[in-house]
Amino acid sequence: MSKSVRYPPPFRASAVARVRRARPDYRSDWAAIRAVATDLGVSIETLRCWVRQAEIDSGRRDGLTTAERQELLRLRVERAALRRALDKATAAKTQTAGAASSPAATTRPEPPPSRPVGAARLDQLSTGRAGRAHGAVAEPPRDETANADDPHS
Repeated sequence: MSKSVRYPPPFRASAVARVRRARPDYRSDWAAIRAVATDLGVSIETLRCWVRQAEIDSGRRDGLTTAERQELLRLRVERAALRRALDKATAAKTQTAGAASSPAATTRPEPPPSRPVGAARLDQLSTGRAGRAHGAVAEPPRDETANADDPHS
């Protein structure tokens, strides 16, 4: 793989302009780009990307303009710096709070363990409702204070 080369913006602009001028002499954009890239000694793919980006910047093609790409990069760098600052502040707060409180207070509690599926739980799952078969009429709630020996209470 060859070494990465940075070409100055004026060189890029003149190469793109040269492709535009040469385009009518060739059957396709690709052929014009290939010819100009060979003449200039740059990669065909590099010149193709420059031409496509110039078309986006001029509004002839959809995509992110160069200015939008630069703004997006700036915002990503800014967000990364803010995240680092937040992580640093959070770590400092946790470190100072850790001396005064227990470690359990600074960590998230674990969810309760799931219940094993027993016979009663399996009945609830198979009927779709707790204790009732499909289409069955629900019994009224039982009064827990009533006499357990009396069947009518």
